[in-house]
Amino acid sequence: LTKNASSRRIAFRLNGTAIQRRLGNGAWQTLTAPDVTVTKLVFYTTGSTPGDTSSPTVTIYVRGTAGLTQDKTQSDFSIQTTVVQQLLDI
Repeated sequence: LTKNASSRRIAFRLNGTAIQRRLGNGAWQTLTAPDVTVTKLVFYTTGSTPGDTSSPTVTIYVRGTAGLTQDKTQSDFSIQTTVVQQLLDI
């Protein structure tokens, strides 16, 4: 998805019902708790073409459930956030 300060690519994916992250060529790491079930993970990108004079923008959408069904505390959730790079990629 992006590069961090040490220029290693950071990748995210939905693996089954868990969100995972990988730094560079390292191993995939699960980011979500065991009692969280993610059913949808989407990244929408705009302004990612070098020289397009638009700031790179990523909108992240996550949908799922959290909590344990046997405890009757399970809740549905939908989360959306947008991140913008402050410097133009020109």
